[in-house]
Amino acid sequence: MLEPNHKYVITDGSVYAETYDVDKFTTKIQNGAKWREYDVAIHALNHAKKRKDKPISGSFKVQEINMYPLSSSPDVLAHLYDIKTFVDLVENCRMNSDAWNEELSRIDRELCDVYHFIEMESFSASSGFRLSKRIKELREKRRQIKDYMNIANCLNNISSANLESIRSMLSAFNNRTYTPREVDFSEIV
Repeated sequence: MLEPNHKYVITDGSVYAETYDVDKFTTKIQNGAKWREYDVAIHALNHAKKRKDKPISGSFKVQEINMYPLSSSPDVLAHLYDIKTFVDLVENCRMNSDAWNEELSRIDRELCDVYHFIEMESFSASSGFRLSKRIKELREKRRQIKDYMNIANCLNNISSANLESIRSMLSAFNNRTYTPREVDFSEIV
């Protein structure tokens, strides 16, 4: 059985408070602010009526509404997960940029040391193998860091506002509800 979430809105019957400050209004209930507790909604209504700058007037009241959770298909959820992973990647790239630069410099200095050692010293075949193996390890690590840095450079054009917008969209998808407009399901089910 589908269980509704009980919420409260402030309305005069034709418009709904759109913000928790009750200073903007909308004609669509789904765009209205929703309070979890009746007492908190009453407090917001009373505060809005007594406000000195723009008090609300008319027959506004607190009304209980039922909201039913909506679920998404597995395909949509998989895409949302991919988008979240992408957003996390962008933020990770931004946070690690300085660390990658420092590590790249450290690796370059170490490679330079190894090259100079090879240039100036005599060594056995087994030592040469170990030096060669170390150069390979450092070069692979260097390539990995440079790949991350190239990705980060491509992603730097994505603004923080866009990322926050994407995060909000993902959050909204996970918390979607439906508020019936005409049918009271408690009478049917």
